[in-house]
Amino acid sequence: MKAVIETATGKALYLFGDGETVTVTDTGMTSPVTALDIRSATHSVVTTTAPSFFVGGGVMRWDDAWEILDQEAYDAAYAAAQPIEQPRYPLLFAAGTITFEDGEVTSITGNWNWKISACFRADVGVYYVFFTEPLPDDDYMAKAWDGGKSCFISKDEQFPDYFIITVKDLAGDPSDASTISVEVIRAS
Repeated sequence: MKAVIETATGKALYLFGDGETVTVTDTGMTSPVTALDIRSATHSVVTTTAPSFFVGGGVMRWDDAWEILDQEAYDAAYAAAQPIEQPRYPLLFAAGTITFEDGEVTSITGNWNWKISACFRADVGVYYVFFTEPLPDDDYMAKAWDGGKSCFISKDEQFPDYFIITVKDLAGDPSDASTISVEVIRAS
């Protein structure tokens, strides 16, 4: 048997056997109960010794065989207890240091997770950094830095398979870097 309990503090969906006595307390439910989806603690005490239960702002009623008498109300209460969307947390997807000499890439070191596959210089202060495999989308944050220069990565220059780094000196003119450290952070 399923029941959706709605209180001032949230909703919960429970499963219990036929004819069982179920008690709802401020810490959850007692009895041989399987809690399927507890959204938050409840704040009241309800004991179901008769085939009725407070659900979704009204009383859900069952017959003596514990068959639901009002399927429409039950379906509405069940639909109201849909899963809460889980937050997406930022995760380090890739990181490394790219070293250059005379405008050519000499190494990619500290390549965390081996997700950076290549880098090449397109122009003075413009570098393309490629991933080992394309991401599902461009929903990530790429950061780059060099000790004495400004590094920029525009959201418009982030793509599923690469991103573009622009390096400028302190006067704001395009400038080649000797090393660029990069981090790519993606939501889980």
